[in-house]
Amino acid sequence: MSNSRRSACSRRYTLDSIVAMMGEEDRAQQRVHSQSYCCNTLAPGVCLLRYQSALVDEEGEACNFAERCSVWVLTGEQWRLKYHQGTACAPFELIVGS
Repeated sequence: MSNSRRSACSRRYTLDSIVAMMGEEDRAQQRVHSQSYCCNTLAPGVCLLRYQSALVDEEGEACNFAERCSVWVLTGEQWRLKYHQGTACAPFELIVGS
């Protein structure tokens, strides 16, 4: 597609532009907590990974609870993410430390 036909909102990103943008970002006020990982083999070299996640603020309060799953495919010697989904869910108890 020619540049003249490209949407005004489209933008190309390079590794250098992404690293520069990251350097300008403020420190996140929340961190991602994940737990309860379960991996099921769907076929040789294909796995379904399921887990729970939540955002946790600096005071330890959690929000944005989600059930997540992703499909991973072994390509040569490297696992590649082929699909990911997150679905909002009811709050759950966070499992911390072990």
